[in-house]
Amino acid sequence: MNKNAPSKAFSFLEISIVIVIVGLLISAILIGSEITADAKLAHARSLTQNSPVVSISGLALWIDTTSEKSFSKSESKEGATISRWNDINPESSVANYFGNTSVTASDHPTYKESCINGLPCLYFNGTAGSKLTSPRSLGIRTKYISAFLVFTGPGNASSIYSSQLFKSSTTAAWNTSSGIFQFVTSTPDKYFFYDMPGGYGVQNNRTSLAILNSGQKYIYSVVDSYASSTLHYVNGGAAVTSGVGNSGAITKSLEVVGIGNASFQGNLGEIIIFTKALTVAERKSIEQYLGKKWGIAISS
Repeated sequence: MNKNAPSKAFSFLEISIVIVIVGLLISAILIGSEITADAKLAHARSLTQNSPVVSISGLALWIDTTSEKSFSKSESKEGATISRWNDINPESSVANYFGNTSVTASDHPTYKESCINGLPCLYFNGTAGSKLTSPRSLGIRTKYISAFLVFTGPGNASSIYSSQLFKSSTTAAWNTSSGIFQFVTSTPDKYFFYDMPGGYGVQNNRTSLAILNSGQKYIYSVVDSYASSTLHYVNGGAAVTSGVGNSGAITKSLEVVGIGNASFQGNLGEIIIFTKALTVAERKSIEQYLGKKWGIAISS
């Protein structure tokens, strides 16, 4: 026997079998990944439907990126431009929504299938047109506001008022130079700002709890009790604040509202607004729901 004879090469059949096996393994991995993503989304939807939000009175607005009612099926896919984001508030007698009719694709936020905690979210690209606006006034006037926002820190806030998540029309009873919920910056740090009518507002101090890092996921909560102070929370923890506080008897007005105004660059998952000052227990219950759903650790 010639020990130096060359080894027999793989036959075409053997190579074909290997290719088929590899293809089947890749398909199994992809299918498994899709099943996991579907299960995660189904779980998020279950959390939403059974959340404490639906049992607390005074719900004014609830927009979410995981609900089947939030977007059209044609836009609920990776990279799709969003033209309409529906309010899922079960208490609303009017079908509120936020839209964008621009023919320019960059003027729209885009749908991301796996974003905050692997769940869908909307990405706003930082251009001036990338926003969604209510086609009509929400017609809300209230002494009290409790709000919750799930988002990632902005990548581009470079000056005050440069990055707004939620902005009421300037024709309403709001400071004409600013929105309601926005980012401000004191280079290189970014903070969150809740602006009151006539320029009254409270800004987060420069603390490790209040500084918002680009790309990091957050739950920001604010409770305006129509009193001498407004309470702010970042991921469930009380945020040290500075600035001019709520001066007291100021009626808030939500008219035509824009989402992602002023070149916000980042991801947005959920916004909940009540026209009441929630109790500590109510606020914590919603923060716990949001934390579990979006994979954000909540301070006890």
